[in-house]
Amino acid sequence: VAAELGFIKDRIHLGLSWYRNRSSNQLVGYPLPTTTGFTSIQANLPATVQNRGWEVEVATLNVKGQNFRWQTFLNVSFPQNKLLSYPDLEQSSYANTFRVGHPLNISLLYDYDGIDPETGYYIIVDVNEDGRYDYEDRSVIRDLGREYYGGINNTIGYKGFSLQFLLEFVKQDGTLSGLNAGSLSNQNVQVLGALEEDGRFQRISQTSQASRAYTYVTNTMFPVVDASYIRFRTLSLGYTLPKEVTKTIGITTCKLFLTGQNLLTITNYDGMDPEMPSGGTSFSGLRTITCGLQLNF
Repeated sequence: VAAELGFIKDRIHLGLSWYRNRSSNQLVGYPLPTTTGFTSIQANLPATVQNRGWEVEVATLNVKGQNFRWQTFLNVSFPQNKLLSYPDLEQSSYANTFRVGHPLNISLLYDYDGIDPETGYYIIVDVNEDGRYDYEDRSVIRDLGREYYGGINNTIGYKGFSLQFLLEFVKQDGTLSGLNAGSLSNQNVQVLGALEEDGRFQRISQTSQASRAYTYVTNTMFPVVDASYIRFRTLSLGYTLPKEVTKTIGITTCKLFLTGQNLLTITNYDGMDPEMPSGGTSFSGLRTITCGLQLNF
């Protein structure tokens, strides 16, 4: 369902869309045990999956003059994904992957319960109290998808000059790694808090108990942080020489341009790149600045 509206002789354009799509009998590579000699077999899943959400688009012609023109484009998406049904999910190969009523892109986690005052190590809740940790103890469901995302694009032109820049924004969660106080390897700067005894990290130790507690806590909500960001994605500045000038030298078009990508990121995320928010040790792209000359004969 969609609506498109124009105001002030289409100087302001608004587009609003709502969608809901349900699909079933998805053709997938169904995982098989390694003892069969094959990794998977083509099969139809008995699952019913729903994707729905809102999409908003706004375009405005802010200034329209003889020599000056300024346009703005805004888009925002609010996606939602849910597994509606999966008969006999508990007996399938996806029993520890999906949960009915939740998105497909989820992570099943342990329940973190703070620091043990006696040992100083992380406490992980043993849900069924059987003395071991397995998928039956992963009672916390974390949605790995984005809550919403979008961008704002501006295009400005003045005589032979042109300026275009895009801002991207994302609302999401991420994780941080390298929080193992006592490990003989590079650690996140936040581990310094353990030295200050702020109570968040377990005590510094190289024992097997400390290592085991850290391994478990990485599969809880403990390392999950806000990874939302606003990024200055692209900036392009150009100048096209007047035709009176290009004709004298036998050129149809002559344009100078300067382009930048990933110029600035505003975020509270302590990882390397919020666009790669899993662990915080990866990045998606470098900051690049290029310039050039375009000639058409």
